[in-house]
Amino acid sequence: MKNHAFTLIELLVVVLIIGILAAIALPKYEKAVEKSRISTMIPTLKNIAEANEIYYLERGAYTLNIDNLSVSLPGNCVKLSDNGQLWSCGTDFVFDNSNQETILNYCPRQNHGYNICKEKRDLLLLVGHQYASTSGYAGGKWGCVRFTKKGTALCKSLGY
Repeated sequence: MKNHAFTLIELLVVVLIIGILAAIALPKYEKAVEKSRISTMIPTLKNIAEANEIYYLERGAYTLNIDNLSVSLPGNCVKLSDNGQLWSCGTDFVFDNSNQETILNYCPRQNHGYNICKEKRDLLLLVGHQYASTSGYAGGKWGCVRFTKKGTALCKSLGY
């Protein structure tokens, strides 16, 4: 009668191979998840910037207050400032609407605090306002500003 069981060495080799594959795949998976998370907020960033351009054309000035714009933010967004300039969406994003740009700060798991987010963000995406003369991104240019090594990799993977 022949024994059809695996030896301990064979099982250890299989476990080792699975561990190596997991070590290779996990960082790529995490990067893909973060890129996906950021990509879901890019249309909102674009909508805020376009609504501010319409506001400018109607009134001759940009507004800081996102409430003044005809744009809907995702349901998980919370106003952070009384003037409506800062909005936190989930635990990862803070929108900042300024006179020069509309900015999306990506700061994973910082829980609604803009000052904490500003200190610990990985990157920010921004759209310069069409008629903002002092911005380096004037004319509706898009940009990605990196603050960490991870932010650099994410900007590259997003095409910036």
